[in-house]
Amino acid sequence: MSADLAPKLTDVKNLQDLAKIFALPMLAVAYILQTGLVVSVDDSVWFSVNWERNAVFVWTMVLFIVVLKTLWMAFCGMIAHGVIGLLHTEFSQLVYPLSAMCLFTLGLLGLFPPHEIVERVSSVSNFWFYACFVWGFFFIAMDRQLRGE
Repeated sequence: MSADLAPKLTDVKNLQDLAKIFALPMLAVAYILQTGLVVSVDDSVWFSVNWERNAVFVWTMVLFIVVLKTLWMAFCGMIAHGVIGLLHTEFSQLVYPLSAMCLFTLGLLGLFPPHEIVERVSSVSNFWFYACFVWGFFFIAMDRQLRGE
């Protein structure tokens, strides 16, 4: 019995370690998949990829847009993590576990949506829901780290 349980516990620990690495990149990828390789504000396109230009220019624009969107999502993710971390330390030490539970629930609802919300969820990239799982494991890892486990 314990031989069967041991690998599962180490898998969860590995997922928590991986979540520390992939939390912000998952947000960036989900954002890029949802919005495309375009930087725009209020329907005003600032940067986009013109696929008919030469390859060097195209890949330079792709890299530039990916860097901009990655930095933006890293900023948003760090703000969200900071707010949740502050709430966690100020109130009852339950915010990380509750946030993780909500993210796991959202991830499962997105991957297996109820019939009533299928049309609404279909416009959202599935990668957001995978990111919910990663952030859930990330919050569990942060909770354990704060408790010294």
